[in-house]
Amino acid sequence: MELPCPKCGKQTSGTFCKDCLPAEQPLVEKIKPGKLTGCCICKKIKLSGTWKDFSNNLPKALSHCLKLSEDATRVEFQEPTLEWKPGIQKTAEVLAVVSGEHEGIQYEEEVLMPVEYKMTACDKCKKLGTTYFEGVLQIRNENPAVQAALKKYLHEHDVICTKKTPLPNGTDYFLTDTRAVGHVARTLHKEFGGELKINAQHFSQDKQRSKVLYRTNALLAIPEFSKGDIILYNEIYYLILGMSAKIKGKNLLTGETESFQYRLGEAHVLPIATTKVVNTNPLEVLHPRTFQARTPENTMDVTLDQEVTVAVDNDKLFIKTT
Repeated sequence: MELPCPKCGKQTSGTFCKDCLPAEQPLVEKIKPGKLTGCCICKKIKLSGTWKDFSNNLPKALSHCLKLSEDATRVEFQEPTLEWKPGIQKTAEVLAVVSGEHEGIQYEEEVLMPVEYKMTACDKCKKLGTTYFEGVLQIRNENPAVQAALKKYLHEHDVICTKKTPLPNGTDYFLTDTRAVGHVARTLHKEFGGELKINAQHFSQDKQRSKVLYRTNALLAIPEFSKGDIILYNEIYYLILGMSAKIKGKNLLTGETESFQYRLGEAHVLPIATTKVVNTNPLEVLHPRTFQARTPENTMDVTLDQEVTVAVDNDKLFIKTT
């Protein structure tokens, strides 16, 4: 049964209507000013001693500033506009929308919270533009795919590269997190394969915590080949099927799939050329260099005059694709 709201006269099933409840049954009992410390470079905020994403962690940073009634069920904070400039110390207002329920009636209350904020630089961003590093990731035979994977890892894990040294066969990356050096090296090794060596060297002593500090050096030699290449390794010809900590390849003479550990410089990548089929019984293709009919080392279903891609090792030919 609905009765008139004693305050505004609207029909309601409770003591007060939905519009009058925020004033008569406040969901927010007390507001205290909030405080934020932000990094003006990466736009993160400091929360319990750790730098966190601003947007995702704003509720955690401010929820303790509101004392809510028993009727409150949820709080949403509207992201304020802050000035992300070094040395800024200002006060902003944050809109908090509190939802609740009283006598079966759901209603909302909006309040403006004062938030004092200051801008500085987080521990990681303070190292930008310096020569500080805790480890070196040495990548050899790197390619654009490896570079993209490394860039993604550093971004996702908040690791800063303070220096890059290009070399004829790769790059040395000086990183600010010693633990990340080994972890990213293992991550890239798992995805791209190759030869991996990791070692730690003592370089300093933290006297306050009586802790020995180490620098980690990781050497990752990426294979000279990639998936789809044909290589000669240990006198066996392989079509590379997959790259990881172990290389997966198809033995082109037996047809079997095999896995093996890669060692730098032990594989020879066969050059690729395009030619055509000149005979199907027996199968023969035109050698792309001598222009003589040759029987390929492996077989494949082809037709006369069909154009094919072959890997070449002197007189030996391997059909790669059709």
